[in-house]
Parts: sequence; C-alpha cells; structure tokens
Amino acid sequence: MFRFVLTSGLVLLIAACVPIPPLETQAVLEPETMEQSADCFYNELLHISPGESVDDGPTAGVPDFLDFHRIETVLDGENLKVVFYLEGIPEGFTESPPAKEASHESSDDYFWIVMIDVEGTTKDAGDIQQFEYMLSGSISLKQFRTESPPENKRFEELLNIILFRFVHDKEEVVDASLRETGNAKFELAYESNSLTLSGNVPGITTDSRLQIYTVDVLDLGEETGHDFVSC
Repeated sequence: MFRFVLTSGLVLLIAACVPIPPLETQAVLEPETMEQSADCFYNELLHISPGESVDDGPTAGVPDFLDFHRIETVLDGENLKVVFYLEGIPEGFTESPPAKEASHESSDDYFWIVMIDVEGTTKDAGDIQQFEYMLSGSISLKQFRTESPPENKRFEELLNIILFRFVHDKEEVVDASLRETGNAKFELAYESNSLTLSGNVPGITTDSRLQIYTVDVLDLGEETGHDFVSC
C-alpha cells in the first residue's frame, strides 16, 4: 500500500467552507484517453497529466458517490477541469452514518481530491511538499448529528469546492501551510453520475502532474475508505 495515510491526513486539516456556484458552460479542449502505462508510485498510484483521461475498476469499501470508474481531465489555458464518473450520486442526505472508530467532528466526511504538481517533478506520492495546489470537493454531514430531526439536504447543497495553494516554507504541511485561492467551481450531472471540479491554476501545463483520489473519512482504514487511480 502506498503512503496514503500521509496524504489523506491532510484532508483532516480542511474545515467546512462556503459552497461555490456550479461551473458555467464554456468551450474546452477534448480530453485524450491515456493507456495505463505511465509511471506509477509504489506500483499502485497512477499519476496523470492535464488533458489525459483514464479508466478505473470498481473499488470495495467506499460509497458509490466516491467510487469512480473513469477520470477525465481537460486543460484550457490555466483552467483545469477534472471529471469524476461515479457509480452513483444520491439526490441528498438526511443523516450521517456513524464512524466505525474515532469520530472526526472537526473534518468534512467525504472528499474528492486533485493534487497538482505544477512543475511536474513529483517523485514521491507521499511527499506533500512536492505539490503546489490541491483542488478539493468535500461534504460534511456533522450537521445531521446535531439536528433533530435532520433536514434533508441535496447533494449539491452540501458540496464545497476549494482550490488550495501550498506554502512551502515549513518542514511539514499544517494549517498555516495552506492558502485558499479563488476561481474554483463544480458541475453535477445526475444523468451521467459525474462530478466535475474546475479551477484556475497558475502555471499549470500539460507537463504538470495530477494525483486524483477520493476519501471516506468515516470509514478510512488501511485497505478501505478511499479510491484512487490505480496502475
């Protein structure tokens, strides 16, 4: 297993944020499907470049809305667009499933994450310092643990989208190492079970590298609770 715990630990630092409006339709370049023969981290995690796309098999241990079977990426100038084709998307939530172990009340519960290495020099999947940006979608269900009875919330009402810039002036990544930047949006399509994250990333090119994965914090274990593009 690759050093997922190091990277996934970062998501526990992210607080709930203000929802961003849906992505506006715009002309973009068509993605190019990539064969799964690129370099892999620890023979498991596949990185892809902006403009490439890849298929992924089913993953046990995660909800349908975190289990993706295809990732498409499009780069239009410095605007990165990442499409998660998911097994299913619920219309909404009315309650939160209990965590099997510790409760992470300070964190969101579900994440769709795109780690961005603008310079394209990443050699270690577990080294956060090699990434410049993180485009993140997240959902928090902790409100359902306090409301009685809980109010039904639509999926898109709960979804928060943020583009973070890492500040590499510290030996380790902590809260102070993250800076939120603007221009991050999402688009949700129930008919295709797709979630699209989009953000303007300064300096990004087709030579940059992306790490893409999802996280279920409520059920995060050594072998479960996440999906990633595998080799």
